[in-house]
Amino acid sequence: MKFYEYFFMGNAVSTINEIDFVGLPSCFKWYQGAVYVQGPKQVDRKWINCFYSEEQAMEARQMMEDLITKKYNWDTSQKNWMFQIADVLKQIQEKM
Repeated sequence: MKFYEYFFMGNAVSTINEIDFVGLPSCFKWYQGAVYVQGPKQVDRKWINCFYSEEQAMEARQMMEDLITKKYNWDTSQKNWMFQIADVLKQIQEKM
């Protein structure tokens, strides 16, 4: 979560409009103003390869899904969606 918070924050302060996720391991699907965890069958192989086993990767995916379904405060006054997501990722870390 910390990596993705820094990733989004870094892209936000660089004043770019698009983020390139190519090559990044993730179980997330990112949208402007939203994030969700992909289903077990949609998880990227790069995510699985970050763990000792596929079972461990699926446990981590489930942990992320459990965390992401909680309520978080989206700063609707913030116009940059990357800052919004970085802030929510920070809130998620605090609940871990």
